Amino acid sequence: MNVLHLLDKYEGWRNRKLIHFYTRYCKVIFQRYKGTVKYWMTFNEINAMHFNPYSAGGLRIKPGENRIKAYTT
Repeated sequence: MNVLHLLDKYEGWRNRKLIHFYTRYCKVIFQRYKGTVKYWMTFNEINAMHFNPYSAGGLRIKPGENRIKAYTT
């Protein structure tokens, strides 16, 4: 499953089902690499969605839609 599929089928992060999908993905990655990766770090670009909502946040902003409201709902 790729990111574009999640965006097309579920409207990206607008759909809260993606939280479950992402949690499952993380569990698989942690299990698979638990003996290889010693330290895990989170990376968060807090303003990335403002500049590129499509690739950073998996959101398609609809014509006439309020960008800020789309990020926070």
